[in-house]
Amino acid sequence: MTKKKVFVCDDNTSIVEVIKVVLSECLDLDVLTETKSVNALSYMEQEFPEILIVDLSMPGMSGDQLIKKVRGHDILKDLFIICISANSDGKKVAMDAGADIFLSKPFNLVDLIKSLEGYEAHRKKRYISNNNALMN
Repeated sequence: MTKKKVFVCDDNTSIVEVIKVVLSECLDLDVLTETKSVNALSYMEQEFPEILIVDLSMPGMSGDQLIKKVRGHDILKDLFIICISANSDGKKVAMDAGADIFLSKPFNLVDLIKSLEGYEAHRKKRYISNNNALMN
């Protein structure tokens, strides 16, 4: 059985490393990382992750811009997206862009792990939705 791929994009290398260690060691996930948001989309097009964890505030391309590009992408549009940010208005911006879950920085790693539990419900909902579309 192949591991689920999680793509983490944050310009803070410390946060990226902590998330990578926790998700790979605790949840046995395949964690891919990128600290430059402008490279993220092309990397995801090559790796096809199932989950994206993205920081809202990054140089080059903001997290909400990346989320919008993912949601408009034919192949990546159904990714489960968790957005993280220290911005006070971050939740509204992230959810308006298309994030599934928002976590405020600093966040508790237990909350991140619980957020990933929502992926299974998201996957089942997407599967049913796609199959209903085929039936119509």
